[in-house]
Amino acid sequence: MPPGAPRASLLTRVVPVPGGIRLMQGRVVLSELRLQPGPTHSVFDVLASLLARLAPPGNVGVLGFGAGGVMAPLRALGFDRLIHAVDTDPIGHDVFRHRCPEWSRHVEWSRVDAVEWLRGSRGRFAALLDDLSEPRDGDVHKPAVCWGTLPRLMQSRLAPGGVAVFNLVPNADGSWPGIDEVRRLFPLVMEVRYRDYLNRTVVATRMPADGPPWSPWGLGRGVQADLRRMGSRLAGRTSCHRWMGGSHGS
Repeated sequence: MPPGAPRASLLTRVVPVPGGIRLMQGRVVLSELRLQPGPTHSVFDVLASLLARLAPPGNVGVLGFGAGGVMAPLRALGFDRLIHAVDTDPIGHDVFRHRCPEWSRHVEWSRVDAVEWLRGSRGRFAALLDDLSEPRDGDVHKPAVCWGTLPRLMQSRLAPGGVAVFNLVPNADGSWPGIDEVRRLFPLVMEVRYRDYLNRTVVATRMPADGPPWSPWGLGRGVQADLRRMGSRLAGRTSCHRWMGGSHGS
């Protein structure tokens, strides 16, 4: 590692990979950072597409920044807006800041709990991304707060027309309580599924149900165009589905 680079904790390792680095605990990949604009060939490419394509003007928040895995695909799509990011572990951001100093100038990072940060933030957000995760039992899981408290809080902090993006994985029993909660809170919900990953990416809006429609065909086609544009191997390996939620508040 170059002189001056941040050192990993006793639990977290910084592992070089072609084109970037990974943060790992044991065999669990916590985060990945590509050092040049382009694809990660992972779920980050879809997260970047949804933010770049759907976020209206305004503040963008990323909950669970890690090492900034979403940044390279965002840059490949020409997205260079200021990102407000939070994480409780500073190691990933330290690596990101050291390896990508130019990109880091477009990230306002805070070491704080995501719920605490959202409750204390002023103003509303055009887009919020939940990418929180925690290693447990040799795998990556969503913290319990993501199944109830966080979706409701994110919904309350969005500006009208704003979007919330949730990077979800199933519970150990195969259930998806996060999807049920998002469908209950938001009037319009879209879901991206992957052939190669257990993750499901859910994007939701506070837009009233009689507002401009989203279609799975239109959004799916747009995401595929973005994936092909950045050269992601996920192109042609995702599908998009639409759900009508239970809330109609704006």
